[in-house]
Amino acid sequence: MILNNNHYDNLKKESEKFNYEFVHIDGGKCITIDELFTEFFLKFKFPDYFGYNWPAFDECINDLNWLPADGYVVLISNVAKILPNNNQDFETFIKIFINTINEWVIGRNFDGFPTPPTPFYLFLECDKESETKINKILAKHKI
Repeated sequence: MILNNNHYDNLKKESEKFNYEFVHIDGGKCITIDELFTEFFLKFKFPDYFGYNWPAFDECINDLNWLPADGYVVLISNVAKILPNNNQDFETFIKIFINTINEWVIGRNFDGFPTPPTPFYLFLECDKESETKINKILAKHKI
């Protein structure tokens, strides 16, 4: 869901009601790939073995056993500022998040460690001017 106002407080309160982990990512701190990985490492409390690359990001965002909750709510503010000079990495980021949401919602069984279906919500916050661009990217991935 794309939001164009500050919804931080409401999302955080609603998340707490359901014992969901609320994570706020500031896209303004994700200008480069290294900054993006650092922001997610800090906010999702990724383990020290996180490798600061796409496969490690994909693995960690789909695990989260160190961050137990009944569900997850992720608010990414300033989404249009994420990797503004790197369309290919931005597309990779979106693809990983699409797969992540699907895996959490459906549940998984990797290497004999099943994960039951778990709510996982992603909210993207941007200004009106960026909304069209973001919607085009999401539509490209059938979202």
